This record gives sequence, C-alpha cells and structure tokens, in this order.
Amino acid sequence: MRPDARPSQPRRLVYVMSAALALALVCAGPLSAEVQLASVFTDNMVLQRGIALPVWGTAAPGEEIIVALNGRAETTTADADGAWRVDLPSVYAGGPYALVAEATNRVALTNVLVGDVWVGSGQSNMQWTVGNSDDAEAEIAAADYPQIRLMSVPRTVSGTPTDSVDVQWTECSPESVRGFSAVAYYFGRELHRELGVPIGLIHSSWGGTRIEAWMSAEAMSDPAYAHVLADYERREAKYAEDLAAYEQQQADWMAARALPVDEQPVPVPTAGWPPGEVDMWPQRPSGLYNAMIAPLMPFAIRGVIWYQGESNASSAFRYRSMFPTMIRDWRAKWGQGDFPFLFVQLANWLWPSLTPIDDAWAELREAQLMTLAEPATAMAVAIDIGNPTDIHPRNKQDVGRRLALGALAKAHGRDVAYSGPMYESMRGEDGALFLTFAHTDGGLVYEGRENRGFADSTGFAVAGEGGEYRWADAEVVGDELRVWSDNVDEPVSVRYGWSTNPPSTLTNGVGLPASPFRTDDTPGVTVLEIPPAPESGTAPAVTISAEFPYESKYVDVLGERMHYVEEGEGSPILFLHGNPTSSYLWRNVLPFLQPLGRVIAVDNIGFGKSAKPDGDYTFAMHSRYIDGFIEALGLNDITLVSHDWGSGLALHYASRHEDNVRAVAFMEALVPPVMPVTDPTAFPEDMQEFFRTMRDPVIGPQAVIEGNAFIEDMLPKSILRRMTHAEMEAYREPFRDPATRRPILVWPNEIPIAGEPADTTAAVEAYGAWLMTTDMPKLHVYVSPGMINPPQVVEALTGMLTNYETAYVGRGLHYIQEDHPEAIGRALADWYRRLGD
Repeated sequence: MRPDARPSQPRRLVYVMSAALALALVCAGPLSAEVQLASVFTDNMVLQRGIALPVWGTAAPGEEIIVALNGRAETTTADADGAWRVDLPSVYAGGPYALVAEATNRVALTNVLVGDVWVGSGQSNMQWTVGNSDDAEAEIAAADYPQIRLMSVPRTVSGTPTDSVDVQWTECSPESVRGFSAVAYYFGRELHRELGVPIGLIHSSWGGTRIEAWMSAEAMSDPAYAHVLADYERREAKYAEDLAAYEQQQADWMAARALPVDEQPVPVPTAGWPPGEVDMWPQRPSGLYNAMIAPLMPFAIRGVIWYQGESNASSAFRYRSMFPTMIRDWRAKWGQGDFPFLFVQLANWLWPSLTPIDDAWAELREAQLMTLAEPATAMAVAIDIGNPTDIHPRNKQDVGRRLALGALAKAHGRDVAYSGPMYESMRGEDGALFLTFAHTDGGLVYEGRENRGFADSTGFAVAGEGGEYRWADAEVVGDELRVWSDNVDEPVSVRYGWSTNPPSTLTNGVGLPASPFRTDDTPGVTVLEIPPAPESGTAPAVTISAEFPYESKYVDVLGERMHYVEEGEGSPILFLHGNPTSSYLWRNVLPFLQPLGRVIAVDNIGFGKSAKPDGDYTFAMHSRYIDGFIEALGLNDITLVSHDWGSGLALHYASRHEDNVRAVAFMEALVPPVMPVTDPTAFPEDMQEFFRTMRDPVIGPQAVIEGNAFIEDMLPKSILRRMTHAEMEAYREPFRDPATRRPILVWPNEIPIAGEPADTTAAVEAYGAWLMTTDMPKLHVYVSPGMINPPQVVEALTGMLTNYETAYVGRGLHYIQEDHPEAIGRALADWYRRLGD
C-alpha cells in the first residue's frame, strides 16, 4: 500500500458539531478487515499546522472510512487494494486532540498536538545523541518539554520502498531525550522557545552512510550515476556467486565428514564463514531511502534538516549534483512543494595544513555551498566548532541553534541573520584582491592570524597565474576584505578555509562564521575521470587478482618455521605486513619490484603460514623473529617496505641496524606524530571505543578470538572495494581455529597509549627519534582519507624528515594494497630505481 494514490470516490468534507457526531453517521457494514492508520500515526504525535494533513491507512477494499480531528471529519473509500487516504483541512497550532479513524472498527489516537514537524536525517553527526553532547547531564535534566515530541526511525535497509515502519511518538523528557539525536533536539528546542508552538521531531539517520543510500531509485536513475548502480549490481551478482560457492563448499565439507550411524549419515556442524549479506548493506543505493524515508511520505512536515557528507568526501565532485538531486526528489515525492531543506556544512577536524593544498573535505563543503542555489535552502556553517581529534564534535547546541536560525528565515519569513559571510565578488588592485560578501550583518569581522599547532595561518591563500597557492594576509577595508601575500606579486584567485581543518577567522557582526570558498574553478582531487569506453562498448577495468602464485618457502627461526615467498635476484627488498594480514597482502604489489631485486615477503610469526608457537606475541617477540629471519636468510643492504605494525618492525630494525638497511618505505604506518599516543582522548570516539573494546578482558577476546572480528569485520570495512570470496578465504585460512587468533588480539593491545605497554612505548619512541634525524631514504605511500596516516600527517612529516619522499595513490582507508596495488607498485618501483641514481 502506498498513500499517493487517491480513491476514485470524490471526497466530501463533513462539518459537524463534533467528531463523535460525524463518526456516528457511518453506516454499519459486514465484518471485514479492520481499519488501520499508517504506522507513522501514533499517540503523542505532532501534526503539521497550516497545511492540509494527509492521513492514510488500510481497510477492507471498498469500505468507507471516516477520519476526524478537532471537530472536522472527512470520508473516503478504500480502493481495491484496501488503501485509503484523506486530506484533513489545515489546523491551527494547539491540542491535545484525538485523531480518530472509523469504519467497522474505531481507532483513536490521543494526546495529539498540532505544530511544526521536522525530519532530521543524515549520518553519524545527525545520529549523535544528546547523551554524548556537551554538558549532557545538565541538558538531559532540563529536557522537560511536553510540547516537543520525538520519534526515531529504526535503522534498517530495504531493496524496494516500504510503507510501514516500527515507530512510536513520545513526549520529550529527561528519560526520552538521552538517546535522541542531539542536533535535532537542540534545533527543535530553539524553535519551540522562539515560536511557542508544539514541535515534532522525526529522526531518521544512520552513521557512516553515503548519500546514495538516501536517494530513491528514480533519483539514482540519472545516467551520471549509472556506474554507481552498476557497481552495486556487480556486487550483488558476485555475492550470489560467492554464496553458491560457499554453499557447495559446505556441502562438500559436510559430506566428507558425515558419520554413518545405523547406515544413516549424521552431518557435523558447518565450518567457515558465509559471504556477507549484501542486501542488508547500509550503503546499498536507495536502501535507506526505501526503508527509512519512504514510509514517512506523505506525512505533513514543515521541512528537513540534514547532516551528512563525511562519507562522501572522496566523491565530493559527484556530490555537487547528487545532493540537489536528492533534495528535489524528496520534495517531489512528499508532494508539499519546496519545503525548507536546511543542512549542516561539514565541521573542521583532523590536523591543520602546513601549506595550501587541494582537499577532499574542502571540495565537499564547496558542493554543499553550491546547493544553496536550490530554493528554500539554508546552510549552518560549522567550520569553527569542530573537534580536530573527533569527527563527531560534541558541540551540537550551536549546530542546532544555527539550523534554527535558518528555519526562522526560510520557514517563517523572519528577518534574522541566519548565515555568516558568503563570498560574492572579487577585484584586483595594487597586488591585492578585494572581496565582497553577502550576509555581513553587523559588518565583516576578521580575527587575524591563528596559530593552531602545525600551522600559523589566516585561513586565506592566494595564487597567481601559475595556480600555486601561498598563505595570505587579510584586513577589513570598509565593506571589503583585502587579501594579499608577500610571496605572490599579482594574485588572481583566493581560497579561504580550504582544508579539512582550517582556521576560522572571518565572521559577521553577529558572530556567524564565513563559509569556506574559492574563486578558482580548477579540477579538484575528487573529480572522477571516467575513461571513454572502447569501441567494443566494454569499459576497461583494472583487475586485482586473488591469486598468490608464489612457491612457499620456510626457514627455521628461533626454533620455529617462518613462511615466506621470494622472487628475483639482486639486493633484497623485504616486505613486512601488519595485523591481521600476511604476505598475501602484497601479492599484487610484488610483480612491480620483481625485475628490480630479490623480492621477499614474510609472514610474521603467528600469522599466515608461519608457525604459531606459544608466546606473548608482543612487539618485542615479533621483533626478535624478524631479526632472526633476516639473519637466517643472510640479508644485507635491505630495502624495507612495510605497512601497519610491519612499519613498526621495519623502523625498529632499521634504527638498530642502520648499516644493513638501504632505505625504508612505509604506508599507514606507526610513525610520529601518530605514535606513541600520549592522550587517548585525542582519538575519535569510535577509535577510543575500539581500544576500550580490544583491551577489555571479556569483550576483546569475545570479539576477536570467538567472533574473528578483525578478519570478518575490520578488514573488509577498511577496504573501499568489496573483497571477493576467494580473497576473504585467503585471509581467513590462517585463523580458522579460534585457538590461533590470539596474535590478532595482542597487536591492538600493543599500541602505545599513555605510556603503556612500557616496553613497546620505549621502542616506538626510540625509532621515532631515529626517524627524525636519519638521512636514510624514505618513501611514504599514502591515501585520502586514510585511517592512520591521513594527508595532514604526511604534510606534517614533510616539514620534519629529511630525504623523505611521498606518493599519493588515491582514495583509500587502511589496507590500501587491496585498493591500489598497481599505483603502490609503480610508486615503489620508481622510487627504488632512483635509489641507485
């Protein structure tokens, strides 16, 4: 049942003395399916004031239904599918009322208010709860607002649009508000205080999700997004293929192990892990729209607030069209015209930039800024209230207040300052650029240069005709802002706030911050360059192979066998992996180095095909085995290539055997300023929770030893592409038995935090100090956004290390060899060749 289709019978509005009298006019009919209201209608709800109110539900086909609210009623007839809908006349703010629907049975909802209804949607910063916001306990204790009503949509996914959702409206109270969206609550509270009317807040968000999941199939049908759908369809097809292979594998495994009892086979429990359920993936295109937005339509609302974009930063260029497309589509499907759509521009986080750079988060903010071209939109700028160490800033009060200002302006026509300065125009004069801005209520306010740890910056940068940006100074001159740089004689373009975590130095007179902007239109780092299809019509694709076509070799080290693979001749190039991988991680990188030297990839003790002896599997133990492995193979003049904890082992060895190491390359590495960690709260909250989980004596073993969470969850979630069944099986193989998984659990507990473990902290500090002073050639391969080494860390190291080169290989998270093996291989090969120059 969908509520869009109207019954064929013309509606007739019945004006009566009371709703009860109107309902008494319904003719009794034969017993049939009971009349039901759609799931979004419950006790304690808020209905939208001032517009027609769609009310819909189900009943027996052909049954007459009458719906009444506040003394007015309307009748309709259920269609052949049992669906019905009426549009009640608009009602002034007030209540409480009863909403009644009656046919052969009677449904009465009580404590119904009429006011303004807002939908809050997006990802984790919209999902972030009041209980996790600033001053949480005081805010919760004060949250006694019976005229604010809350509704949260459960997080679920669907392949097709659904028409029901399991929800319940509740009054806002200290008990109900703790787990509710902080942004939505603080927004609604501001409106309630300002307008004095009931406020209904519908929260529907899911952390970590991309905008594609919130767009309908119709919105995703744009040819520009065809590759997104095609990619997902390939994943679905691959899932079906992998599932069939898994089921056959299980059948073969069971048949081989069936035990005859009285000539009847008795199967034993299955082994292995099935491929992940693709249909329940929250990133499924349209999946969250289908399950979490469509069931709300066409419930009358005042507007939408939206906080999302972090997960789309790597595809910010496409977001320029996707975001307005989604807004237009939601409005069309809701059928209420261009209702206000208010959104939050991404807040600042991570490390400040040492030099002006292109930046994916800046481009995402630009895409959000461009969306203001859509009618009835407003943007809450949050560039000044983020948290550099947490992607989830806890100051949601200011976010809610700024959104509420947008609502007062766009939904209620109030003459209020609701935006900070917005760039308008630019002119050049005497080696400087003069900028004008809209929304300068109270005048432009420039706060001057800001020192933020790594960077001393105004937030402004200018470039000449060559396009190279240099930091700039600024000053307010009348109604204009003058921007210049002593390093650029004739600037032609300017950028402000163009990084993930820029200074916020420009506001208007009421304290609202300026949006980041740029005046150039050069292609950014997120422009998707899709190569033209060849004449055959088949687009070229880079194949990432699951094969590991190397002969296994073993060597005795400290009384245990260590596994490795080796190809080529010449000086040794030793590849070291981290947690929970093995030499298999390097399978698609090794071929690029094989022609250049003796390529060796080893499995750490306890990992891959190496032995798994009893031991503590600490950093010190792994270091002893790597030392022994190098000695056993007689390796000299080594080039070390490393990842994750492998980088720690590589740098620890190099710092103690500098005469035996030619050069070091690392990626997603445990290097300063990332490690050691002096303050655990410097990590984002989700990382802090990860460390707490791993170090919990009960939960950690349950997750890793029993649940194999590192392999089944953390590994695939830290790779952009979807891993194939064969690839996942290769990573699972060394850890089929829970008894073999202890080495995986120990590694995260070895991360040096606040001085513990003491011996590992000392080792990391020692090789970190060596890294800062050595002239040994270094190559840092990195991605954006990365997980351990985001671009800002690479930037910081550029100013700290000598003989240090970097290679950016594209978008990625942590196990970047699974997303960019060719780019990594070519970067390593090019660097290695130049070592001999």
